[in-house]
This record gives sequence, structure tokens and C-alpha cells, in this order.
Amino acid sequence: MVSSIAHPQNDDPFKRVKAISDFVEHGLGISLAVSDANIRKLGKVKNVAVEQYKDRGIVMEKRTYYFEGLQVVANFAKGKDSNGGITEAVVTGPKWNIYKGLGVGTSIDTVVGTLGEPTAKSAKSYEYCGETGVDCAIFDFVRNTVVRITFTYYWD
Repeated sequence: MVSSIAHPQNDDPFKRVKAISDFVEHGLGISLAVSDANIRKLGKVKNVAVEQYKDRGIVMEKRTYYFEGLQVVANFAKGKDSNGGITEAVVTGPKWNIYKGLGVGTSIDTVVGTLGEPTAKSAKSYEYCGETGVDCAIFDFVRNTVVRITFTYYWD
């Protein structure tokens, strides 16, 4: 099936990479530099799992927030609830409004029509990576329908 949506301009590689980076950065609709409160404003938190690790001598917390149909991973200095950074988000439910309308339940044809050809693909997933090569959106699909979107972000 060919999408009736016009493909983005692909003749300028720089514009294409910028467009993908823009999509990945705005995918969830919240800033990637976050506080605990910003994340909790997304909806009802079912659970938060916390793992501690050391980074350059600072004790850090990797917090995984579980919502219905969404999982958000963010890093914070231990005991701090601000100045955190999102490193991953996994969307599995259709209720989450994803940038450009490319949420769970969308056809993969619509994704390609909006973002162009993926930067990498397999039989069941299309990956779109931006400027860093780490900031990516991975669309997993079954029978042409997106069933999961994984956003990954560089955080230092």
C-alpha cells in the first residue's frame, strides 16, 4: 500500500537529520531536561523503580516511571527531584499523544510518509536516528500497525 501523504524533502541530508532530531526531541511533548514533578504530570504513575549508580564520583538514581502504556526512564542526582534528564521512553498504549500524530496504532506507512525512509530497518521495526546517532525513535510494528515506540536520548 502506498501512502497518500507527501514524503518529506529528502534531497537535503542536513534538513532530513534535523527533521528526525526534531521529531525525537518533541516525541513525548515534554522537555527532556525534567523534574520528578514534570514526569508525574504526564498521568497516573503506577510504580517507580529506582537503581543507584556512580557517575564521576556522584551517586545517581536511574528512575523508571511506569504509567499505563508508557514507561519513562530518567536520571537524577541521588535525593534530587530536579535537574534530571530523560534517557528513554517506551510507548505501548494508544492514549499517548506523540508528536506529529505518530502514536501507537498508526500505520507504518504514515510514519514513513511523515518521516521519510528509516535510517535503519528490520522486518518488524523502523529506526529513525537524528544528529547524535543516539537520539532515536524506533517504531515496532505488526501487520503495518505501530505497536510500540521506543525513544532513546543522549544524556551526559
